[in-house]
Formats: sequence, C-alpha cells, structure tokens
Amino acid sequence: MLKLQSLRRGGVAALVCGLATFASAGQASADGSFFGALKVDGPSAALGSIGGLEMAPDGTAALLFVRNVDGANHVFMSSVVAGEPQAAERVDVGQPAVIGRPVVGVADGGRLVVLFANSGGVWARMRTASGEQFQTAQKLDGNGAVQPTVDMTSLTGVAYAGWSHDGKVRAAYLPRRASSFTVYSGAANISSANDAGSGASLAPKVSTAADGIGIVAFGERVGDTTKVAVRRLVRDRLSNIVTSVGATEIAGNTGLAASFPEVVIEDDSSYAWLAFKQNFSDGVTRAVARRLRASTLESASALADGAQIAPGTTPDLALSGRGAGIASVQAADGWVWSSLIRDDALAEPVRMGSSSTVFASPGSTFAPSEDGVTAWMQGDAGELYGRRIDDDPDYVSAPPFSEGKRLSAPAFGAVDPSDGLALASDRDGNVLISFTQGEGAAKQVVVASYDVAPDKATLINTPAWRNSPAPELRWRSPPETWAGLYYRVYLDGALSGETSSPRTNPSRVLSDGLHSWRVDSYDRRGQKSVSAVATLRIDTRPPRVQLRATAGGAIKVAAVDPAAPKGSGIASLRLDYGDGSRPTTITRDSLKVKHRFRRSGRVTVVVTAIDKAGNAQTVRRTVNAG
Repeated sequence: MLKLQSLRRGGVAALVCGLATFASAGQASADGSFFGALKVDGPSAALGSIGGLEMAPDGTAALLFVRNVDGANHVFMSSVVAGEPQAAERVDVGQPAVIGRPVVGVADGGRLVVLFANSGGVWARMRTASGEQFQTAQKLDGNGAVQPTVDMTSLTGVAYAGWSHDGKVRAAYLPRRASSFTVYSGAANISSANDAGSGASLAPKVSTAADGIGIVAFGERVGDTTKVAVRRLVRDRLSNIVTSVGATEIAGNTGLAASFPEVVIEDDSSYAWLAFKQNFSDGVTRAVARRLRASTLESASALADGAQIAPGTTPDLALSGRGAGIASVQAADGWVWSSLIRDDALAEPVRMGSSSTVFASPGSTFAPSEDGVTAWMQGDAGELYGRRIDDDPDYVSAPPFSEGKRLSAPAFGAVDPSDGLALASDRDGNVLISFTQGEGAAKQVVVASYDVAPDKATLINTPAWRNSPAPELRWRSPPETWAGLYYRVYLDGALSGETSSPRTNPSRVLSDGLHSWRVDSYDRRGQKSVSAVATLRIDTRPPRVQLRATAGGAIKVAAVDPAAPKGSGIASLRLDYGDGSRPTTITRDSLKVKHRFRRSGRVTVVVTAIDKAGNAQTVRRTVNAG
C-alpha cells in the first residue's frame, strides 16, 4: 500500500485486543465524528492513483493524484481546506508523462514541495506559502531517476528528498526558507557497486526530524539476497554510517532477505522506527519492526504475532514526534493486525478487521493531540473502514479504538486498493483519508475525514455589576485549525443570537438583576461544545441622593439605591465643597461633616453617589459661605 504521513505525529493511538464491530453511518466519539467520502475529482476514466497526502499542524493540506490528459498521465494537486477538497490544479505543466506516484511535503503556512518523476528525471516544485504560485520546477536528477520520496518538517520547512537512479539511492536537502534543494554528490548505498533502490521492493523512503536531520531507508541487493539499510542525512552531507537493519533471527528462525522498507524519525533525530518485510528460514515471510537509537538497533519484533503476511501486502508505520505510534499489516488469513508503539516498544498485536478476499492496504496517522486513525479495506464489497483512538501518555494503559466506521460512499462504487490509501492529520487531531472509488468512467478520487469537535469557548466574564441593559458579551474562541466556527449565545436558557465573531450584544434589553449566559460553539459540520454557564449582573438605575448644606458649613449627605438588585447598591459618595479644598470620598451611603469654607461668598457644594454598577447621581446646592 501507499504509506503517507503528514508529520511526526505527537501522540499514539491505543489498540485493545478484540474484533472490531462496525457502527452505522454517522457514528461519533465523545469529541468528534467520521465523515464519509467527498469527491475530489471525477467521475472520469482519466483518473489514476493517489499520490501524496500531507497536512501540516496548522491544517494546511495538499492531496496529489494522477490524471490522464491527452493520453498522458500528469500530476494534479487539490488543497483540502477544513476537510473540503478544492478544485485541483496541474503541477507538472509542460512536462512529459509522470512515472509512478508523485509525493508531497507540507509545512505550516502553506510551504510545500511536490516531487515527481518522468522521462526527464526527478523534479521538485516549490510553493513558499499559501496563496503563492508554484515556482519553476527544479530538476534533481536526469533520465532514469524514479521512485521519488520526500518529507518536510512541519515547523521549519526543512525537507529531505530521495529517489533511485540506475541502482543508486540519491538524496537532496532543502534548508529552512530555501526554495531549492541541494543534491548530495554521492549515493546512500551500502556499496556503490550494489543495486539499491530499484523497483518497489527496494524503493527509498525519507523522513525528517524536527531538529533538521533526516534519514533514508532503502533496499539493496547484496550478493544473492536483499537487505534493508538506513543512512542519516545531516543537512549538507550524507552520514558516514550506513546500517543494515534486517533481523538476524526471530523466534529461532534465521532472518533472510528483507525488502519494502518504511521509516519514520522522531523529533529528536537520535531515534527512528523502521518496518519492512523479511523472509525467514522456516519459509514464513513476516513483517518486522524495530527501533534505531543513534547507531544502535534495538531488538526486532514481528508484527501480526509473527504470522505469514498476505501476498502483496507491506507493513505500514505511523509515528509521533515523541516516538509513539502504530505498525500495521495484513496477515495471510486476511486479518488486519496492528501493534501499538508505546513507551518505545511494540505492544501486543490486535486484530482490527478481516478482509479475507480483499487486499486490505492498512494505514494509520497520529496527531500531536494524541489522536490517531487507522483505516483499511474491508470485505468483498470493496469498502473502506476506519477506527479512531484517543490516547494520553499519562494513561497507565491505552484506551480502546472506537467502533469501525465505513468511510467509503456506497454510491461511488468499490474502493480500489491498488490506487493507494493516504492518511494525514493536523495538531488538533483532524484527519484526512484519501482513496479512489468506482471503475472506468465512474472512477472518482475521494477524501473522507475525521473532524474533531470544537473545544469549549472560554467566557470572558466579570463578577462586577454592569449598567447597560445590553452589555457586550465576549469569549475566547476555542483553538480550531479547520476554519468555520460559529457561536450561539444563550441568555437565561433562551437563544439570544448567532455570530461568527467571539463577541456580541444581547438581542433584547435585560432587566435589572442576575442573568445566566453561555456560548455553544459549532464547527462547519454542526458539531458543538457547550461552555460553562456564567452569571451576568445588571443594574441600570442610579441611586438617589439627599444633600443639606448651610452657610455655616454643616453638611449632611444620604444616598439610597432602593431599586438596586440584591448584591448591588451604593459603592461610594464623593463630596466636593466648591471652595477649592480637597473633596471627601467615602464608601458608605451617608456622610455628616462640619466644614470651614476657605472663602466667603456663594459656593456650590456637589455630591455624587455611584453604585456598584457605575450608575451615578449628582446633586448640587449653592450656599453663601461665611
């Protein structure tokens, strides 16, 4: 199958033993839902296979696929915005027919690079940011170069590319903010005399760490056998160390030829996981996974409980930047098995679902939010199913997967596993799953999704009283990489209004007293979260003030707020004598003073009473001072 991950996934999905049960359409978990296939392109007999699918942490997503134009296959890209595929554009304009599948690497802000091969060689096309045009294609290698692979680290845009050419594994480095690759002069092979990277079974795969170091895994013919090896890519040079990663033995069976490598590096480039197929002396072909720590290989483990794997299947590997993930493969009996990678080790394998007559092509993806999705072909009808997990590294043991959900649309026809399956996720745990459905003129490129429900809005509230009968209500929007949030505001349990802004005013005048309010956040699919309920305190009526002042300086003030709701009332009194002396301010509701005026003649004594909502009442009295 086609294994494509959008970034080093920051979390791991848990698997719990047991047979998957399948839910009806529309199944939702506690914090999101699967949504079935949407058309990207078609129906058309001109459509070909799925290429790369990548999604950066900020939700920037790009899907590649092949389409025939005037008798030749070419590369097309659809940007996927909030789970909705946009109109596709051709990437290899002016180029000959594409050979094999194109691949893509994506970073935050829309920086991306597309790699493809044709009779002219291997080419890279850069886009520096969302909304920008593709730059002129860069030729990385000449005629005969095939099997391109690329991975871009999401935060910095550093990328590594690889490909094979006449038995040599070649690679290139794209620095941060650069717009063109630097091609390494040498080959990554174990030995330049050997045939490496040729054909699907030996094709190279690259992965890029957050610290800017990369790694390339590849197969190589050594004598009468094949080996899988890795070499790190250290910015502008190839590492001097190349490591053969095949298992020496498993369960007493000697390891023989290895092929079909997969590799994913962690954020810390000291660590990486590998998966591959390997023959053993007992005649069984197994899927094997193992961890690379610096230049040391940790123990190899067989997937699917060591069972013979299905003909034509290859292991799938998804990993977070923290080193958690999942490895999957289809066994010869049709069952899809998955093993959790948790605490730097493979957990017990779990049966996900059965596809005894169908190439299941399992694949997974993981997000920094600790969410993951695994998908596979299920049953004779050629349907695609998915299951989700929501793990937390603080859990003693991992939670189970959700029930299986059909992701393909029956009306679109059967899924074609030979066209590939691609998954990608963003930092919130939103997931895209791309595949093809239908045959001939009915064929379509489609994308399904898992859309995480929005988090709760945080109300910006105050315990203070307000003197407006319709004060502005504000809240902090929940983080959401897939745009389209809107809000419904409820006052005293009744809907007050709907807005796409994180602020609004009540649609009606509020009476004095206490009112409750909350905000329900909705995403574009109608999934919602409900905020906490807050109390709104309204007091719009000013206090009353009585003032008595005599020419001799006897002053008596009293303030009352008879209409104030419970909890409001007089906050302060301010007495200005009108003769230039310092005013008196108190926090009581009455005041009695004997004041000696600083000058004689007419003076105006002013009293202002302010209640707890800020309502004010001012009274003036003019007296003849001594």
